[in-house]
Amino acid sequence: MSHKFHGKASGKMKSEKRNKKYQEEMALQKMNSGDTPLNTAALLKEKQKTAQSPFVILSGGGQTFSTGTTISKQRK
Repeated sequence: MSHKFHGKASGKMKSEKRNKKYQEEMALQKMNSGDTPLNTAALLKEKQKTAQSPFVILSGGGQTFSTGTTISKQRK
């Protein structure tokens, strides 16, 4: 109150710091709390819808259980 009465304001650095903190808080509120910043969970859900599958194959270079064979590491 005294600062306002005498016409004094916060310094440039403190004002910028307060503004930056406010901007970060607004960005956090806009962000979906159930997803990552890259929206990977939403992308996985979309992939499930398009594939009409209850799961998504993350890597597909090896043998799978659905063919009746087991997955094992090959030793050289």
